[in-house]
Amino acid sequence: MQCIGLGVPIRRGHRICQTQFGREGRLQNMSDAFTCIRPENIKGKVVLLIDDVATTGATLEGCAQALQAAGAKKVIAYTLAREV
Repeated sequence: MQCIGLGVPIRRGHRICQTQFGREGRLQNMSDAFTCIRPENIKGKVVLLIDDVATTGATLEGCAQALQAAGAKKVIAYTLAREV
């Protein structure tokens, strides 16, 4: 997932494919998986994350953590579909 307008967040290195994990494994796999390359563009802003499908929300959570660490005032997530 990448926020095109600001160029953030970006994924840090390679992660194991999420399909082989349950919720807890996915959350752990995405922990510290993203970083913001331009934190000055994020600080104090409300950021909208858009994802096509949310299975467990682990990727959105990982991105949100990176954005909050960069100083985002608020992070809102929107998904087009949710796997149940």
